[in-house]
Formats: sequence, C-alpha cells, structure tokens
Amino acid sequence: MSLSILIFISVSFIIMAIIVKLVTDKALEYKKEIKEIKKQEENKPEEKKYTKTINTGYNSLQKNKQKLTYKQKIEKGDLFEKLVSEYYINKGYTIKKNGTKRFKDEGIDIIAKKENKTLLIQCKDWATWKYSEKQFKQFLGSCQAYSKKYNLIEKETKNIFVISKNNITKQGMVFTIENKELFEVKIIPNLKTS
Repeated sequence: MSLSILIFISVSFIIMAIIVKLVTDKALEYKKEIKEIKKQEENKPEEKKYTKTINTGYNSLQKNKQKLTYKQKIEKGDLFEKLVSEYYINKGYTIKKNGTKRFKDEGIDIIAKKENKTLLIQCKDWATWKYSEKQFKQFLGSCQAYSKKYNLIEKETKNIFVISKNNITKQGMVFTIENKELFEVKIIPNLKTS
C-alpha cells in the first residue's frame, strides 16, 4: 500500500470517529431533554389537581374497558375537548369550539383568545394509540392553513397539541423537541380511574 492510501484511510477513520462522537452526543442531548420534559410534566400538580375537579361524566366512559362504539368515542372526544376548554377558561382565555360537525374543524378543535394572544388547540385522548411525527406534522399543516385563512399574526399565535397521557413515539418526541418553536405538546390528564 502506498503512503497516500494509508493516510487517506487514517483520515477517514478519524472523520468517522468524530461523526460517531457528534451523533452520540446529540442522541444523549435529546435523551436528556426527553427526560426533562417527562420530569416537568410529572411535577405539575396544579394541572392534575384541576383535572380531578372537572367533568365527572368523563369517568363513566373510562370505567368500561371494553372496546368503545363509534358514538362512545365521539362522546369521549367531546368530553375531553370540554375538559381542555375549561382548563383554558380557568387560565383567563375566551374559548371558541372550531367547526360544528366532526371533521369540519380544519384540524383545530379549539381557538382560545386572551388579549392579543391566540391559541390553536388540537385535543387528542387516545388510550392505546401512540402519537407520532405524522400527527404533529398534520397538526402543524392545519395550523398553518388556518392562520393563513384567517390572517393570524405568527408572533401572536401559539399552536398547542393537547394529549391526555404521554404516549408519544421516540420519533414523535424528537420531532417535538426539534420543532418546539412551532408548537407545544401539553399533557392534561383525563379523569381515568385506575
């Protein structure tokens, strides 16, 4: 082997080692951020205390572990949207339910307003499904379309994806962290009894 080939191979190994180190460091950084997000969500007693006092009718849908009918799923979703609406009303927001019929909400369930601030909120209460990058991308597309349609000012608009429990895939979590300036995932626990 010639000296130039040996040098090329050595430099290639060094570059690969540097790339592996950078990727490993970034993965550890993401893992640390994910742990911090989970820790922050666990340490929010005011939200948990709040959700225990609202909407006792929600429990009746959760007690039965059998597969829910379509009508029950609609009721469950509507009750969760009501729970989320009440949460933001207690934070001083004026609430408007978006859309009058299922699937006519343009991907936004609730519009919350307070002074010059507008929140575009999507509510999901999935018991077994996991939230992936796909759902977050769809939500962001819906927010962008809604904002454009109604001429919302980006600086005064916040996009919030509200879920009832932290069942996000790893790819979904990475997407959430990488796009935290575009939207927030908020966990408002449902009243599911153990």
